[in-house]
Amino acid sequence: MIEQAASLLKGAKKPVIVAGNPARYSVDPAQLQELAESTGIPVFT
Repeated sequence: MIEQAASLLKGAKKPVIVAGNPARYSVDPAQLQELAESTGIPVFT
């Protein structure tokens, strides 16, 4: 899932990550944090 999101975000001009309630159960929080930090993309919950 993270790999797919990274691929989509790569082509965006002003990407943001909106991590809703389901993200808590389907994504490892450490992976989400790593993605945000490595890309500089802001995360909203």
